[in-house]
Amino acid sequence: MGGNMGVAGKIDKLQSAGVLLGISGAGLQSLVLVEAKCFGFVLWIVGNGAWIWWSIKNKNPYMLSMMTIYWMLAVYGLYNHLH
Repeated sequence: MGGNMGVAGKIDKLQSAGVLLGISGAGLQSLVLVEAKCFGFVLWIVGNGAWIWWSIKNKNPYMLSMMTIYWMLAVYGLYNHLH
């Protein structure tokens, strides 16, 4: 677990952002309001972007592949909600 916490046990800001924004986006997706769903997609886009950045920084092609696809799906979902 210490390897995922970053240098000297500090919390990894990119992973934290990815987790918090992903969970928040999922919560907003469960609401009925269209505006909330759109904002949920925005949170997913930013959160997945944090995971993409983390994946590049840590040279993790598996996470990079998955999060890039999730990012594209979130962008497509936002586009569909706006049109």
